[in-house]
Amino acid sequence: MQEKYVWKSNLRSEIAYWESIINGTFHMKERCESFKKRAKGVDILPEYLAQYITEGTRILDLGSGPASVLGGIYNGKRLDITAIDPLAEVYKELYAKNDIQPLVIPEFGLGEELPKYVKGKFDFIYSKNALDHSYDPIKCINNMISLCNKDGVIFIEVSINEGLRLNYSGLHQWNFMPHSLGGKAGIVVWNRNNTAYLLESELTAEISSLEVSIRRTWAGIKIEV
Repeated sequence: MQEKYVWKSNLRSEIAYWESIINGTFHMKERCESFKKRAKGVDILPEYLAQYITEGTRILDLGSGPASVLGGIYNGKRLDITAIDPLAEVYKELYAKNDIQPLVIPEFGLGEELPKYVKGKFDFIYSKNALDHSYDPIKCINNMISLCNKDGVIFIEVSINEGLRLNYSGLHQWNFMPHSLGGKAGIVVWNRNNTAYLLESELTAEISSLEVSIRRTWAGIKIEV
C-alpha cells in the first residue's frame, strides 16, 4: 500500500520533532515547557472533555504522542487511560535518555490495527492531531467505533486541512474538512492524490450520532455509539 510506505518513510521527521521537545532543544521553548506539564499529567484534562469522563471511565487515547493531553490525574483521582502510539518504544528510549518519568506511558499500537483490543473495551475514545498522520484514517475511525462501549463517546480533534496547509510534509498526508452537504454537518477526508471520503458514509457500524464543531482552525468530531 503506497500510503503506508509513505507513512513509514516519514516517521523520522516525527521522531526528530519529539526528540527536540523532550530534550528541550526545540527552538520554541514554550512548547518544551508545555510538554513538561503534559508529561506530569496532573489536572490538564480539557474542561470541555471532562463531561465525558467519570470515575471508572475506561479511556483510550489514540495517537497520544509521548504523553497524553488528557493527563492522568484529574481532581485528585487517577484516570484509567490506555495511551497508544506507533512510536511508543522510541518515546520510552527518549524518556530514559533524558531521565523523565511521565505519568502515563504510551504503549505501541496502530490505529489501523486496533482490533487487537477487546471490542467494546473503552467508554471514551479520544484522538487529537493524530489521524491526519495515519496512513488510513477511515480504518482508524471504524476501529475506534468497534472498540467503543455501547453508549460510549468518541471525540476526535483535527486541524482543518492540515496536510494541505503544511504542503504534505512529514506525516501530514491527509486532510479533514468540514462540510454542510444537505444542511447537515459532516467531514470530508481527502489527500493530494484526489482520494476523498465522506466520513459519515464510510462508517462500517451503526452509530447514534455524529456531530462536528468548529473552533477557529480546528474541527471536533463527536461520535456517539
